[in-house]
Amino acid sequence: MRKLESLLLRLSLPRLCRLYGEQELESISELYSQKITPSNIISLLLERHGSQILANREIRIAVWAGLYADDQGYILDGRVTSGRIISKDEAEHLISSSWGRKYAITQRTLEVLGLDDTYLPPVQSLSPSIEFVNSTMTLFPHQKRLKDTLTRTLLKGEKRVLVHMPTGAGKTRTCLEAVIDYWRTIANRKGCIVWLAHSEELCDQAIDSFRELWAQRGDEPIRLVRFWGAHNPKPGDFDGSFVVVGLPKVVATISSEKADSEALAIDLMSKAELVVMDEAHKAIAPTYKMVLQNLIGSGRACLIGLTATPGRGTRNTDEDAEGSESRQLARYFNNRKLGLVDTNGIPIESPIEYLQDLGFLARLERKAIKTGVQLELTPKEQETVGRFLELPSSVLQKLANSATRNALILSEIIRLIHLGKQIIVFALTVEHANFLSDLLRLQSIKSRCITGQTSTIDRQEWINSYKRSEINVLVNFGVLTTGFDSPNTNAIVIARPTASVVLYSQMIGRAIRGKEVGGNETAILIDLEDNIAGFPSEAQAFNYFNDLWT
Repeated sequence: MRKLESLLLRLSLPRLCRLYGEQELESISELYSQKITPSNIISLLLERHGSQILANREIRIAVWAGLYADDQGYILDGRVTSGRIISKDEAEHLISSSWGRKYAITQRTLEVLGLDDTYLPPVQSLSPSIEFVNSTMTLFPHQKRLKDTLTRTLLKGEKRVLVHMPTGAGKTRTCLEAVIDYWRTIANRKGCIVWLAHSEELCDQAIDSFRELWAQRGDEPIRLVRFWGAHNPKPGDFDGSFVVVGLPKVVATISSEKADSEALAIDLMSKAELVVMDEAHKAIAPTYKMVLQNLIGSGRACLIGLTATPGRGTRNTDEDAEGSESRQLARYFNNRKLGLVDTNGIPIESPIEYLQDLGFLARLERKAIKTGVQLELTPKEQETVGRFLELPSSVLQKLANSATRNALILSEIIRLIHLGKQIIVFALTVEHANFLSDLLRLQSIKSRCITGQTSTIDRQEWINSYKRSEINVLVNFGVLTTGFDSPNTNAIVIARPTASVVLYSQMIGRAIRGKEVGGNETAILIDLEDNIAGFPSEAQAFNYFNDLWT
């Protein structure tokens, strides 16, 4: 820059005036109280043109003219010679040369003047005629089709609808996208969205997913309200908010006779505009049905049910009977069920198989293990199975005490460990879960036991360690059936008999994340054969109740 300024200072005042503009200088002189000097003009030129000062042809010619002949010659042809004389033709060639990044004369001019590449003409970047804009938050095509259908259903004014997707297919994310689409169409947002879930894991999952999505797609600030466990919001907190409610918490609040609980329940019920119930197959249970009736009233709020298993019971019950629980559930949602459709909008007959073919769900390789355990149920135990679809604790304890059965479980887990698997074990009882985990640790297998008695801190630490494959086996009872997502899981051991299609499908759902979502092509299911006969495969469990919704 100093050499450039020095060359400009060698120019006569009249030439500097012409380079800047004589008329403009006259106008400046009329307003400027002091005499304008060559240094003033040079400063004005440098400030006006900036890094592109040499792109001005007249200034460039003036600068070249001020250089020594040796420098002029080097700029012309790149040859370094001493005592050079520039001919008239060479001078004409220099004056008429073009200025641009690709020209050698331009490059050598900057070299002689000691200027960097910022003094070159800027790179002209032409925007493409066509470009694609990717979203940072995108649904897979099968999810988007269902999301769009759900959004249209809500906008049409339908008050109750159940969303039916397999475990691992992205129910929470798909539903939340539709909820956000719908909420953005509402002008008066003084009410709230209520998301109901029965476990703290599912509550946390809903909060985290909504926060992430709203940050990308929301159109105004929104309040996130936690209403479960130790969280205790106050009346007024629900205005214009997304409220995640733990079902045990809201049941206790609505049932309480305390004045503050009653006020809080009334405020929530009066503000609810849209209610979403996760694991909606439980909606007709008397306690949960009471909660929903308080929240949605006589059609004031919309209700979305969300489940992988839209039915209750076992395949051996008469589900077509008018009074069956599955029929009641269907009627409760006005026989309105939305599921996955193909690109032509036709409902997919076997969603699990469809998603397996696309790589979103893993294929299960089931291995049945004959335990040899023979138990005869008493009439009272048979009644318990019929009412609750679960074996009574007396039977579970007998199974848990079987040394032969436990040895089979242990040997299968060890075999899976040798295959490099990440394993979740569903035990019979809390004590049985601890017992199996202790046996595994004595075999130097990295295992932890998680039950409802496990502290929140330990549970989260062990789950995170499992997701990082630092722990290879999680033995649990009654905890990891829902709200738990670890795509690295590729083996399940079901040591817990159940007659519930819902519970069975939830358990196997922990291992069916496919490669497209970070999971596996195949997963192993170890199923002890003292489970009640007639257990469905994962596809049968999902499709069994479909005909009830047509």
